Amino acid sequence: MKNCLFLFCLLAISVNAQQPSTSKPLLVGNGPPQFPADPRVFISDKDIQEKIAQDDALVAAGKATNGEPLVMQGPFRVTMEWRNTAQRGINLHTTDAEMFVVIEGSGTMLLGGTLVDPKPAKGFAWEGPTMTATKVEGGVPYKVTKGDMIMIPPNTPHTVSEVNGKLVLWSMHMPLPESTPPSALSNPVTTR
Repeated sequence: MKNCLFLFCLLAISVNAQQPSTSKPLLVGNGPPQFPADPRVFISDKDIQEKIAQDDALVAAGKATNGEPLVMQGPFRVTMEWRNTAQRGINLHTTDAEMFVVIEGSGTMLLGGTLVDPKPAKGFAWEGPTMTATKVEGGVPYKVTKGDMIMIPPNTPHTVSEVNGKLVLWSMHMPLPESTPPSALSNPVTTR
């Protein structure tokens, strides 16, 4: 699993290598500025385990976890999502793909289908324009457990619909180049 994360981070860095780095915070959608101010391209397994333990403690104290980027280069970032309940909404990113890797726990992710009464997401730190809804028609459930990977194409509804105790995910947003043709932005999810 570490090799897969390394390869995805390496891919993001190589794709973005010709863009100048910035010391400004990353501005994502309508969300707050995100840090670190200096791009970080490496995080150790020890740091990951410490972050999971910190989030465990925050949740046990009734506080929210912090979704700041842990590894970041240019517009590419990896965050950690710690969940003990299902998501309240279903999201769809119109201009970026998203890769999830299950670090701990298990649950169900619902992918694909059509959002019912979608609205633009506001106040969230997601890359690119995001639509959100409380219902989706025709989604496909995927049971996930430690080590599983899920690639979410652009324009694909997705949500964590069930959590079995705790589910810790790494999420990597991958903005598409502006020159990507609209036909390449749709990749329907099918049953496996």
